[in-house]
Amino acid sequence: NVPSLAISEYNQALKLDPSLAEELHYRLGRAYFLNRQFDEALAQYKLAIQQDSSFAEAYLGLGNLYYWGNKFSEALWAYEQYLRLKPGDPSVLLNLGKMYFASHQYDQAIEKLSSALSAKSDRDGVYLLAQSYQETKQYPEAEKQYALYEKLVLESEPGYAWTKPDAEFWFKRGVTNFYVGDSASLDLSAKCFSK
Repeated sequence: NVPSLAISEYNQALKLDPSLAEELHYRLGRAYFLNRQFDEALAQYKLAIQQDSSFAEAYLGLGNLYYWGNKFSEALWAYEQYLRLKPGDPSVLLNLGKMYFASHQYDQAIEKLSSALSAKSDRDGVYLLAQSYQETKQYPEAEKQYALYEKLVLESEPGYAWTKPDAEFWFKRGVTNFYVGDSASLDLSAKCFSK
């Protein structure tokens, strides 16, 4: 069991060289996390941050721990701290966008998802961005993202056959185009509702 062995080795290294405390506490946090010892991981990440409040990776580890534990407000804080120290990480921006969307903070979701997607394509992120625009009544932007989502689906799975589980996508896209209101959008809206 690699994480268990790592935990033992990191604890030994901590005793031998306390000057590496923040790095070793961070590594212990990762090892405990991988070993599914979440309380211990939490304690180690916090110790790493206590040793060095500008240790970005410790905030990232803490954010991931909270994210996977569905503690979104804590994860938001930790990820924002990480981005303050290391701006622009697309994976963290994507996670932040997803959490802001889940907590109905659509303007923040748009900001984070847009930033993430400018650096890294993510089909699910595009879909959430489309929905965020729709929730904020920015229908033309929502339609652009729905169209991009459709394109990404078809590019990743040529010949994809849309099925009943895709009905939500078509319904949301149809509503969006209804609100855009020009004749081409209304035609697209009718096509979406017929799918």
